[in-house]
Amino acid sequence: MLLSGCNLARNISQVADVADDILPMASGESEGDALSEAADDVVNMRASQADIGMIIRDIYSEDVLKGIIVGDDMTLRSVLLIDPETVEEYRLVYTDGIYGAQDVCIVKPKNGYKATVIEQLRQWKDSRTAFFEHYDVNNAYNILRSAEIYSQGEYIIYLAVQDMEQAKLSVDKYIPY
Repeated sequence: MLLSGCNLARNISQVADVADDILPMASGESEGDALSEAADDVVNMRASQADIGMIIRDIYSEDVLKGIIVGDDMTLRSVLLIDPETVEEYRLVYTDGIYGAQDVCIVKPKNGYKATVIEQLRQWKDSRTAFFEHYDVNNAYNILRSAEIYSQGEYIIYLAVQDMEQAKLSVDKYIPY
């Protein structure tokens, strides 16, 4: 799976170097599509009680590493091994690994797929942790060892960021319990 991640560079929907380039796009929606469908600078997202795009903006608003990747359906399927048909909504933002780790995945699974999503996120966390154990750049190994996967409301949250406390506050702000 790690090697397949390297081959994804040419298939990735969005690579951003700064937080302002990360839009709260609908699952699998390209930045161009999001902007063209937006009215008054409000990005058209799937209807939701929670605004998971804003969580991404909050977490990536400062001190963002280079090599940030905004995942799409193809990335969800090939990197996390989660079938996009099993989720209602998601945001996946992670680093390519060259500059360290700063990963966030928020998924609202369809009924009956919660356990599957949690397992796939655990496997992804374990894989990334094992990789950075031998290639620890910018404290990535410790960040991934401290990464958390948990449920909140209807969502499964995966956080592997330097400032976990602030990231959790962002999640709490936008996803009701």
